[in-house]
Amino acid sequence: MKTIRSIAFCLLGLIITANGQSQVIDTLRLIKTIEVPNYSVFDLDTYFDDNTQLIAYSNSSGSTEGDTLVVFDLKNDSVISWFKGTDWNFDIAFINDSCLLYHNWGIDTIYSVSNFTDPVVTSLIYVPQYDFIGGFTLSDDKSRIAASSVISGKYQVQLYDFNAEENLAELIDTFTFTNIPSETELAISDDNSFIALSGGYGNDTVLLIDVTSSETYKITVTPNQGTYSPSFFKLNGELKLVVGGGYEDGSIEIIDVATHSFESSVPVFLSYNYSVSVDSGQNYMACGGYNSEIRVLKIGDNEFTTVFSDTPGLINKIKFSNDNKFLVAGLGAGTAKLVVYEIVYEEPPVNSLNSNVDEWSIYPVPVVDILYIDGFKSEALTELYTLNGNRIRQQKTSGGKIDLSDLPQGVYLLKVFNSGSILINREIIKL
Repeated sequence: MKTIRSIAFCLLGLIITANGQSQVIDTLRLIKTIEVPNYSVFDLDTYFDDNTQLIAYSNSSGSTEGDTLVVFDLKNDSVISWFKGTDWNFDIAFINDSCLLYHNWGIDTIYSVSNFTDPVVTSLIYVPQYDFIGGFTLSDDKSRIAASSVISGKYQVQLYDFNAEENLAELIDTFTFTNIPSETELAISDDNSFIALSGGYGNDTVLLIDVTSSETYKITVTPNQGTYSPSFFKLNGELKLVVGGGYEDGSIEIIDVATHSFESSVPVFLSYNYSVSVDSGQNYMACGGYNSEIRVLKIGDNEFTTVFSDTPGLINKIKFSNDNKFLVAGLGAGTAKLVVYEIVYEEPPVNSLNSNVDEWSIYPVPVVDILYIDGFKSEALTELYTLNGNRIRQQKTSGGKIDLSDLPQGVYLLKVFNSGSILINREIIKL
């Protein structure tokens, strides 16, 4: 127990800074533009912590350099790794600060790259019986890889168990489809129970795979010439899926995962919305597309409110850094570059963090099933976060009683809000 509590207090400062008292975005500030001597930045990923700020990005051909994969050290403003690919680098995923996975679109291999200063490239997943791998995604906990592949018009998704320490991938399941575009993108839900596939250009459908039951669902969204960049998030404790989409209104399309059904369409652009990213706290959503505009939206109960917008150029990929402190966008076509924004958060009122501590009583701690909070005088909004900042529950609570019986053992961050102010922000231990 002492070990769990000591870990909690060591990490608590980081969590509050990134996702707690600074959770309300004030604005974004452009701090870096990285010129890329190529046609387009096609994909990117980030690995940020207190000591490291790495951005990996791919650029597609259009110059004498050809297709390349680059690792850029933002903290030291320098390229630390650069090497050629064989085709467009379609997907990139950091494992840690010295290893990443990537895939060249149109071929049959997912590669692992280690030792960025002197890159060592090895084959991780090879699918020789298929024409090529269409794409892959890595789960947030880095324990699962989902990869798509195509042969003779047939399409499959293979799910792998991934051991990051040993750099080994073991096939554990295969799902087969027909008539799915090769340029589809994939996402895995936080609990690894669902896989989503966007339809790509001209396809107004999304495929949802229930990994536990092996059931697949084809969901049609608002007809608007395509779906892109799937991302899972939770709203009031319910799992949702968002995809970018559209030509005329450049919408984001919201799907309810539990009912496998289309829920709503939120217009945000005037043309294709190629990329969507949800921050790790699941409080904000960023999107960007063909009309060169970036928008950051606050995720709310019944609406998505724009809190920031900018027009840096055609957006191919947009992503929150894993520490929620930056937003990075890859641009093209014709003039490739990356833009990096620092996220500026509002400072909370001095008395909003752990306010009125003496007036509140939270018990029992540690908790087994029911957590009680004395001091409730009206309905309040409660949120629960993991130590890496992922919001796993959001619900309205009255009477000061919260059922945590379904949660696994561990340390969590509890937040209680009333009228937009944070009343309680503290760690709890679940046994």
